[in-house]
Amino acid sequence: MNMKTMYILPAVMLVIMAACGPSAENAIVKAAFGIHEVLQRSEMPESFPDTIDKLNVMPEADTLNPYIGYITEKDTLVLQTNFQGENFKLARTFYTVDDNKQYYAIAAIKPDAFIDGKDIQNTVPSGNNVEIRFTIEGARKWAEMTARNTGKSLAFLIDGEIYTMPLVNAEIRSGVALINALESEALASEISAKLNGK
Repeated sequence: MNMKTMYILPAVMLVIMAACGPSAENAIVKAAFGIHEVLQRSEMPESFPDTIDKLNVMPEADTLNPYIGYITEKDTLVLQTNFQGENFKLARTFYTVDDNKQYYAIAAIKPDAFIDGKDIQNTVPSGNNVEIRFTIEGARKWAEMTARNTGKSLAFLIDGEIYTMPLVNAEIRSGVALINALESEALASEISAKLNGK
């Protein structure tokens, strides 16, 4: 075999592999994932209630509720607001939270995710839930995060929207988390596939 043939074969193999791979239209784009700490009402600036009132947010009356208010589909201005100098951002739920399916809840969360997609080993759909299995480093961070936030809620964001906000009861050392009570098994399977990038 001459040198020219040795260089051509790997190039031909790469072209064949690319042609046999998933087409661009069928490929699933891996979803952006993050688990964020949720800020309690007492941690918000004093001016915050006035600010969200001007932005068409219906405030949550219960100060112990992790949601700070509610918006309709068209009230997106509050989500685009830059709270400069503040250590939080606002995120909306993926789903509506009222019987008439008009209102989405919003929460104040720390801007940076403590756990993100690189901390996921894989995910598995289970009924209307998605089980998230973390890497060794992800499991360490999950244990640390749950220990630090016992008695508080955490926000699981996928592509910038909140899919679940569980209340942490204790430190979790199992290296497993759950996105639960999704509206269908089909949605759970879709989310799991997106988080796995398959």
